[in-house]
Amino acid sequence: MNTMLPGVSKGANVYRSRLDRVLCKLATLKVVSAELFGTKPLKDVLQLERIAGTQRVYRIPVFPSDHFGVLVHLEPVDAAVV
Repeated sequence: MNTMLPGVSKGANVYRSRLDRVLCKLATLKVVSAELFGTKPLKDVLQLERIAGTQRVYRIPVFPSDHFGVLVHLEPVDAAVV
């Protein structure tokens, strides 16, 4: 279950406010782009979950991880700029 998605989190929404970070201090590289990945459920995969004490069964999408990933593209800094 991916608690980062609205409506999926159970209980307090504390985990939905989690921040993913990429920390890097490299004088020779610059960030070209950054994006989240793993934000879509796996195709044709559902988890069945029964809520305790009820007869209801929910079909819940399955994600590749319990949190999203951050993909950062770096490239060398132009030597003339440094």
